[in-house]
Amino acid sequence: MPSSERELPRFVSCLLGALSPLDGVGPSDIRTEELVDRVKLGGIEEVILATSPTIEGEATAIYLTNQLKPLGARVSRIAYGIPVGMDIEYADEVTVAQVDRRPSGSLAGCWESSLAATDCAA
Repeated sequence: MPSSERELPRFVSCLLGALSPLDGVGPSDIRTEELVDRVKLGGIEEVILATSPTIEGEATAIYLTNQLKPLGARVSRIAYGIPVGMDIEYADEVTVAQVDRRPSGSLAGCWESSLAATDCAA
């Protein structure tokens, strides 16, 4: 197998929801400190966030990015948007606008299977 296709070791950390200050849900309520502490130990080059494209999911991703980047970890997000087989004419404005926000070199179009929701089921 070419080195570009080799399987890299993975560590999966599942949060217990999303940040929601209006509902009284803060970082300690969803176990963000466990993920941050694990990254502090070293050996983790990249954290791929899989949060919902809701206000709470976006807030959680921003919070974690702000916590993890200073530790030297590269932070990426899974792709979301238009599913395969959907006609582009049915895409909403918010989904299409996300294209302009994606940095070059992001994981647009990629899905990290080890972070699938089924892997995080309680």
